[in-house]
Amino acid sequence: MQRRPLSRTRITKAEKTRFRQFIERHFDELYDYAARELRYLEALGVIAPGALQPAEVLNEAVIAAWDMWRSNRGRRRAQVSGRALLYSAVRRALATLARQYQMTSGDLSIEEVLVDPEADQQLWAYWEPDDVTTLEDLIPDEAHEPVEDIALEEIEVEEAEAILNQLPPLQRQAFILHALHGLPLEETARLLNTSIQAVQKAVQDAREHLKQVG
Repeated sequence: MQRRPLSRTRITKAEKTRFRQFIERHFDELYDYAARELRYLEALGVIAPGALQPAEVLNEAVIAAWDMWRSNRGRRRAQVSGRALLYSAVRRALATLARQYQMTSGDLSIEEVLVDPEADQQLWAYWEPDDVTTLEDLIPDEAHEPVEDIALEEIEVEEAEAILNQLPPLQRQAFILHALHGLPLEETARLLNTSIQAVQKAVQDAREHLKQVG
């Protein structure tokens, strides 16, 4: 059966403002998540240091989220919070872009280390890109000035990330998404393509490991 094309609605200025404000509300946490995951991929040797920047990941993610937002059919079918949708968009963007810069010598797959970043097919199956949109169209320059690259000087932060990076991928992602970023268990499980019980156990095991080495 052929799928009906999505209906395109005219996006009002108020709708665009709502989306920009929505992105602004979560921009910093999404940037931190993307930056942490890029450092993780670099530490594992999946991508070369500096090959990708968080801003590139967010640009890709915001465009995808905007296409989803502007699609009435997609908006009806998305049964997770808008915040979870943004994290899903960032994870998908990480996978898409990292594949373009993946080092051929790496033994680990992107799907393995990010834990099925594109598994939530149902959430993303009902939108199609329309016309070309850029991050600057959605978030004016004055809303978010470019973030300078500042090397982490706090040894505690470096040690914490090193410990997190020792965890198995599912434990690490579950702990970061649920314990650090505060996504509900159900949405974390959906993003990681697993059960709520598996997420609960993964977070508990991660906490136990952090206590032992902390």
